[in-house]
This record gives sequence, structure tokens and C-alpha cells, in this order.
Amino acid sequence: MLNIAIVDDGINLKHVKVTTSIMVDSSLKSKQWRGTKSISHGTLCAKIIEKNLSNNVNAYLHSIKVVNCNGKGTIAQLCKGIDICIKNKYKLINISLGSVKESDMEKLKSVIDRAISYGHIIIAADSNEQLVSYPSHFENVIAARFTAKAVKGLYCYKSRKSAFGLHHDSHWNLELGGERIGMPPANSFAAPLLTAQVAKILCNEDCNVFKVIQLLKKGCVNN
Repeated sequence: MLNIAIVDDGINLKHVKVTTSIMVDSSLKSKQWRGTKSISHGTLCAKIIEKNLSNNVNAYLHSIKVVNCNGKGTIAQLCKGIDICIKNKYKLINISLGSVKESDMEKLKSVIDRAISYGHIIIAADSNEQLVSYPSHFENVIAARFTAKAVKGLYCYKSRKSAFGLHHDSHWNLELGGERIGMPPANSFAAPLLTAQVAKILCNEDCNVFKVIQLLKKGCVNN
């Protein structure tokens, strides 16, 4: 059974089935959480993953809330959230947020490197403003972004060996509470779509992040 963590602003448990819901508060204390009542960013990310997992992928989803409803939090909260994933052995981690501050890079790199050393796979969204952001720009993290170049399939960037592009198509459209939601072409929503693709790989083969990158590249339209 594959365990997938969504590190974000929390998930609405009425719309997505999750096995665990944890909140990391500003004092870095973690506790079980009942989930948000809104259609949060994390809810949309989780729903994209849920929708795009094939029937033969046995996976549990886990919510790790590290930012508030406005997407505000600290790098320490994000690091704590990743630590929770390591402790609980959540193999695949979706992070549709990050930091563009260089001062945050070293703190984040330490916990990312530790997660990778324990065999975790991290999918992170690039900045929507085309800025260098972390953790997506670490070489041992699989980065996701929206691009029209991926209209016929997954696109790999030659300048960044672990970055992949996805296109805005029907895979992003969601239905929540009977309402159809058209997803915007944002990098943060490309990440969970890529997470679902990686989940399919991991259910067939238990491999590390570098092997996953190789397998993804084999399926790219420009490889």
C-alpha cells in the first residue's frame, strides 16, 4: 500500500477521503485535525491526485497542514511537515508550495536531503511567477509546472534534469459537491497530477527518486 502525503493548507474531509489529517501550528506543535470546511488549495490538490489514480493503485492519502487558508506559514512549519512524513513513512510527498527566499534554502535542503535518504519521493510545484523556488529547484526533488509544450504528453526540461511540464486538460477539471470546477493552469495544480503519475510507477516498482526521474523521462514527448 502506497502512502501519499499532501503538505498544504489542509483538506476538506467531506470531499476527499484521507487516512490521516495533521496540523502543524505556528509553535511547531502537531496534532490531529478535523480538516477545513472550505474548498481549500490542499483539497483541490488532493482531489486531483484522487481523480487521476488508476483503480489498480492502492494508496492512502494523508493531509499535513503547514500553512493557513491564505497560504501563509513559516519555513519551520514546512520542515516540520516533511519531518512528519519521514516519521510516518509517507513514501510520496506532494508539496504545492515553497519559498523564494535564499535564506530558507539551507534549512529546507537539510530536511529534504534526509527525506530522500530514507527513500521518500517529493513532487514540488515551481513558482507561478517563474522565480527560483524551493524545494522544487533542488535536484533531488521532482519539479512540476504548467506548459503548453506538454499538450501531447509529459514534457521534460533539458536545463533541469528533474523538472517536468504538464498541460492543462480535462485531467485537472474536478467535481466537488455536485459543482464542476475548472482548474486554472497553475504550477501548484500540475504537481498533484504528476504525483498521481509517480504513484502509478511506485505501485509497480519500489524505486528511489533518481530511478523515478529516469522512468518519467522515458515517457516524455520530447525525449
